[in-house]
Amino acid sequence: MQSLEKSQFDNRLSGKIPKSIGRLGKLEIFRVGGNQNLNGELPWEIGNCSNLVVLGVAETSITGSIPASVGLLKNLQTIAMYTSLLSGPIPEEIANCTELRNLYPYQNSISGSIPKRIGE
Repeated sequence: MQSLEKSQFDNRLSGKIPKSIGRLGKLEIFRVGGNQNLNGELPWEIGNCSNLVVLGVAETSITGSIPASVGLLKNLQTIAMYTSLLSGPIPEEIANCTELRNLYPYQNSISGSIPKRIGE
């Protein structure tokens, strides 16, 4: 039997994350890591997933910047975005994620520094 952690890499998702993801208000875990054919930008509407605890887009071809709407995710505990094609700064609004415990931004083209307010 495969573990949940391993199974996230065993699918073949491709294309863009639809803006309609914002309609999934009860979604708690969004992990699509390891899907190199998953591309486009992380939609602003992800910020509408108010119960999101885990946001995992690691090892994908997701591009663009982290949307400031991530700061709306008050329950967010983990953001895994390593080895993707993200760029730009980590938005200041991420400091509003008061439950954030794990942030994995490495191996991207993210610029600047981690916001000083994070973890306050």
